[in-house]
Amino acid sequence: TLDRMQYGVQHSIPLSSSLKVLKYFNWTNSITYNERWHWSTIEHTYDNATGTLHTDTVRGFRPNRDVSFSSSLTTRIYGMFQFRRGPLKALRHVITPSLSFTYRPDFGSEKLGYWRQYTDNTGYVHRYSIFQQSLYGGPPDGRSGQLRLAVGNNLEVKVQNPFDTAAEVKKVTLLENLTFSGYYDFAKDSLNLSNLSVTGRTTLFRSLVLNYSGSFCPYVIDSIGNLHNKFLW
Repeated sequence: TLDRMQYGVQHSIPLSSSLKVLKYFNWTNSITYNERWHWSTIEHTYDNATGTLHTDTVRGFRPNRDVSFSSSLTTRIYGMFQFRRGPLKALRHVITPSLSFTYRPDFGSEKLGYWRQYTDNTGYVHRYSIFQQSLYGGPPDGRSGQLRLAVGNNLEVKVQNPFDTAAEVKKVTLLENLTFSGYYDFAKDSLNLSNLSVTGRTTLFRSLVLNYSGSFCPYVIDSIGNLHNKFLW
């Protein structure tokens, strides 16, 4: 039963602090430390003669750990437009920009031993995590340093019944949220810019919630779906 059962222990210690900067900006810094305990790992062995990949389970206590850092700066910008004529009385636009930076060291280095590799008959080098079949997995491979920009939008209007000028002005939400986001990864040697993601949410007729999303690639994509390090525009 112990040979077939998966078990482990996972610890996570998040530390964060937030403060005001120049009265209008919120600055948040955080550090997250993760540690996982496992009592088995895997080892891949490739047989070049038969072209077969063998996977062995290695018993024994083996922990792994990783840490990441992040810093973000956010604020809100309010815009109000008044209309003197017609049933539309006002339009309110709230913009929430956020600039953040995240960094994760490389936990896929050979001296740590969390990641290993083997070469197949074609000469292709495969990298794998020795914890990929464990309960909580292991640290990701490679270093990451991302500068992320996100811009959220909220749009509301105030309208009045044109047939009853004494009626109370109603507030109608046109866009509960419309967010554009993307990041630049300094750790990559190419294709550093991520896709531009667009997500939105609005409510129609007070009961129908509409969620929508899209993703736009900034790089050239060939006919078989491969990315090339050349901007589309």
